[in-house]
Amino acid sequence: MTSTMVYQLKEGARLKAGATPDVVGGALEILRTENDGNLTPEVVVTAAQKKRHPLHTQFVWDDTKAAKAWRLNEARYLIRSIVVQIVGEETEEPVRAFVKVGTETTPNYTAMHVAMSDTEMRDIVLKRAHKELLDWSKRYSNMIEFAGIIQFIKNLKL
Repeated sequence: MTSTMVYQLKEGARLKAGATPDVVGGALEILRTENDGNLTPEVVVTAAQKKRHPLHTQFVWDDTKAAKAWRLNEARYLIRSIVVQIVGEETEEPVRAFVKVGTETTPNYTAMHVAMSDTEMRDIVLKRAHKELLDWSKRYSNMIEFAGIIQFIKNLKL
């Protein structure tokens, strides 16, 4: 029996107009094979610069817009990077200082302790954490070494 790979889009991911997961996945696979099995962001961007390349439409080529988008990404990284150590608690392991309580279209962050003390925000944070666990378990579901952890995650109810 011959197996065929069918490219699909990860849940929650989006492609810009005119692209399909099959076209994007196929283009990425071609780039990987053309580069000794290595697929890097640099390889992708370099190839996509050509206007006729199937990945060209997936990038912002207007440098002003791209620079603003990059700075927003840097700001999100900065917010996610700060942790706080709560001295005097049972465990003094650092925890995230800020947590996302908004949506993908309206990103909003607040202090972790504020989110955890507000019922609605706490629910948002817990649901996001649960989704991240499920995503992790899907990503590594083919690894027998994680079978027990993955089963535990699947049984976890909020």
